[in-house]
Amino acid sequence: MKYENIPLEVVLCADSWEVQRQYYLDRISMLEEEISKLNLQEHCREITLFCSQITEIKKLMKRRFRNL
Repeated sequence: MKYENIPLEVVLCADSWEVQRQYYLDRISMLEEEISKLNLQEHCREITLFCSQITEIKKLMKRRFRNL
């Protein structure tokens, strides 16, 4: 996975809000793609982890971009 070791609270100070937003949207897409490859019976924990990461990213985006 491309972004697995990058913390969610990465501050991209030099980038515009559009670039930051796209980073998070790309990360969500990547996680959703990984979920689609997994079998629920065999990969329940991984799916749960990916879903929780997606939820956290969406919460972060709401906090970060609510004033835009």
